[in-house]
Amino acid sequence: MTNNRIAGIFLSITGSLVVIYSFYNFRIGTLQKIGPGWYPMIVGAFLLCLGILLGISKNKKNYTFSTFPNTKIKSFFLIVLTMPLFAFTVNYFGLILSIFLFVFINSFLWSGQKIKSRITLSLFFTLITVILFSLILNLNINLLPIIF
Repeated sequence: MTNNRIAGIFLSITGSLVVIYSFYNFRIGTLQKIGPGWYPMIVGAFLLCLGILLGISKNKKNYTFSTFPNTKIKSFFLIVLTMPLFAFTVNYFGLILSIFLFVFINSFLWSGQKIKSRITLSLFFTLITVILFSLILNLNINLLPIIF
């Protein structure tokens, strides 16, 4: 059995457990009024599907950690550190500025981009996020900074 199949089985089991746990222990809600169990259930379903796809893949290569010698630790830490930054800033700076900062900081993971393309990318994702959460889902989120 290859590492891909083992990882696929592990992801499928984990995803299934998350879906079952969130279904029986949380209120799922609807798309207009999302309950606390909606997000864990979607993530669990995603893990389940990813595990199935990984398990049935035809890739016969047996990857190990040493197969990826050029792994960029800086990229990993930048993404992991900007998530709490977003969580802490969204209440004070509003959704628009927080999403813009999150995407702009993470755009430095791709080298060779000019500042204009980084700003354009950040503005695009900010616009998509505002349209999705504020206009389509009609969620009550602070779009602009709170002024004391």
